[in-house]
Formats: sequence, C-alpha cells, structure tokens
Amino acid sequence: MSSDKGWQDFPEGAVPGWRASATDHLIEIRNGQLRYGKVPPDSGKQYAELNANEPSSLYQDVRTIPGSVMRWKIAHRGRQGVDVMRVRIGAPTGELVAQVPEKAKSPDLADGKTAWGHYEGFYTVPEGQTVTRFAAASVSTFGNDPRRGNLVDSLSFVTGPVVSVTKTVAGAQDQRGVAVGDELTYTVKAVWPAPVLSSCRSSCTSRWAEPTSGSAPGSARVRRPTPSGLRSRA
Repeated sequence: MSSDKGWQDFPEGAVPGWRASATDHLIEIRNGQLRYGKVPPDSGKQYAELNANEPSSLYQDVRTIPGSVMRWKIAHRGRQGVDVMRVRIGAPTGELVAQVPEKAKSPDLADGKTAWGHYEGFYTVPEGQTVTRFAAASVSTFGNDPRRGNLVDSLSFVTGPVVSVTKTVAGAQDQRGVAVGDELTYTVKAVWPAPVLSSCRSSCTSRWAEPTSGSAPGSARVRRPTPSGLRSRA
C-alpha cells in the first residue's frame, strides 16, 4: 500500500478471496495506521471503502453445507456523514437477499462518521446451495457522493460443524436374512466440515477447510440370545 496517501485502489485479483461489483473491479483499501482521514480501523490495520469510484458491493463466494447455519458479522462506518449499506446473501447465480441484523427491524446499516457500528445475524443455507455469496453492498452515502463512503471492517462469516453419519453392513447376502453363526462386517463413517471462516481484517483474506471424514470398521458374529433370567449350570 502507498504509505504517502494512506489508501490505494487494488484490482480485485490482488485482494485474495474478494471481488467487487464495480465496473472497474477495483477495491479500495485504507491504511488505518496513518492519520489520513483520521479514521482508525475497527480491528487490524486496514479497512475497505465500498464507494471507491462508484457505488459498489464487496463480496466473496464460499463453499457451504446445505442446511447449515451461517453467522455473519460486520463493522460499518460513514466517511463524511451518515452512510447506508446492506449485507446481502444468497446463491451466486440467483438474487441475493438483504439480511436484517439481530435486534434490528431493517436491513439498512446506517452509521455516521464518528464511530463504527457493529452488526451480526444468521443465515440458513438452502437445500442444494453448495456455494454461497456474501456481499457488503453500498446503498447510499452522505451528500450522495458516489466516490466516497461506506467504510467496512471486521467482516466475517462462520458456520459450526455439521456431522453426517452413514453406516453399511456386509454379510448374510441371501434373502434368508441374518442367522445364528453369520458374521457381519459393519462400517460407520462420519463426515464433518471444519468451520468456514472468511474475514476482512488486517489483510482481507479468505480461508476455509475441506470436509474431514473418519471411519470405524468392525465385525460381529450373530449369537443365539440367552433367555432372560436363566443361568447356566457349572
């Protein structure tokens, strides 16, 4: 980053994991360690501005597990006055839905220039949606200036583990079912994803882990049950 200006527009390919909806596909990153603009970051050393050269959305696509519940968080601040943005989530090929934060009645995140506002909420991944787009979208800026406004930081999307368990049993292949003396081989397999974590903090990076699986094979021989209450003689 250019240390003399304190801010710089980067091609979206230079900011890992993130994309911009702007026609120039530029992402503006600001160095919060400098006194330029006198705006300290909410966390880390840097933050982004949604209105770099035009109203824009900063977004990323992450792999998700259908049915899992995602928790999102974001810090938002106006630059010259009250700016408004929304968090929009959905399938990359469909319409993104504006999210209403917890304890709020509107999806509009409106904040002035004196402090960071903090918001969070939950999103349930629909059936069949294995990739989900999370977007921080500009709605309006103070004075309707398209090139200035909507500072964002501490943006994160997290999901807890979702465990899927399957079992298979081999043995007694004919139609007579299971009989005394048969040996059955069983395998129990559990698949659980590591938590998905994407963040825009000091370096605006994105990371997630591949699903992890484990299996436990074993076998058992079918025995004739002993009638309850009976004891064998010595």
